[in-house]
Amino acid sequence: MSGVPSVIQATTLAHVQTYYCTHTRSNRSNIEATVKRLLGDSADQPLRRLPEHGDLAIPRPVRSGGPKFWVVRLSGQLSQGDQDTILEAARKSESAGCQAFIKGTERTAGLSPHHLGVFFRASEIHTPWVTNDTLQPHSNKRVAAARRRCMLGLCLAIDAVVKEKVQSGLDRVDRKTRRAHKASCDRFKSAVNQGKLDLRGLSPSDFQDVQVDHVADFFRLSSSGPGPRSGQDTCPRCNKTYKDLLDHIKKKHGEDRFTAEEMADTGLWVCSCGKVAASERGLSYHRNRYHSHQV
Repeated sequence: MSGVPSVIQATTLAHVQTYYCTHTRSNRSNIEATVKRLLGDSADQPLRRLPEHGDLAIPRPVRSGGPKFWVVRLSGQLSQGDQDTILEAARKSESAGCQAFIKGTERTAGLSPHHLGVFFRASEIHTPWVTNDTLQPHSNKRVAAARRRCMLGLCLAIDAVVKEKVQSGLDRVDRKTRRAHKASCDRFKSAVNQGKLDLRGLSPSDFQDVQVDHVADFFRLSSSGPGPRSGQDTCPRCNKTYKDLLDHIKKKHGEDRFTAEEMADTGLWVCSCGKVAASERGLSYHRNRYHSHQV
């Protein structure tokens, strides 16, 4: 994977691009008429095909606000293990009978994709809500709970990739947008903490395979900046499994001191002072910063 994606300029006229920068939610009843009015005679022209391989980015108009690019494609983000994890969670959801509550249209070739996480209703644009596809409501409470666990597991499987790899890629290509995304995520988490968002009954305890500390963890909002992530493991102090053990230790055991023996099976690194790091490199950084003066 190259460090900088190839930039491909959009062929659409600048005033058309600017229109969609300021009209982000199209009115379905007149979208076809709007497209023809904006594009004129070029409305029926075939779309340009992008290269099938390689990293690329399509920039938005200058001074249009918002993200720097319409599209960013970075190859090599998903290892085979990442793909297997997400696909296995998706297969588990399918086997459990999880439903898509928004029916497909011509735009989706008749397919009904799942809409996971938090969306905005068109009728209540300022009120975010947890989607039915996430909650999986059902008249049988046991069925609903089982399906909900599957969909939350899928959210966490996606989060395992987005939280580090995708955010790191975005930070490399468009750091301003990544920071804006983090600020948005922080506001969302704050709104949850203040009770300003109706979660429709969703709770961290709805998913019991691993310990989840905050509802926002389900929606890829728990940590939007690149950083070390240890992966799922069991805390030797709490005897509970967490999807990010190092993050749990920092939040719940920040003043505790651990031994190498305690962490032997976790893959984490322990300093002689008892602090825990995600990797050998992280341990070296800690020692250079805090213990370089010691002989």
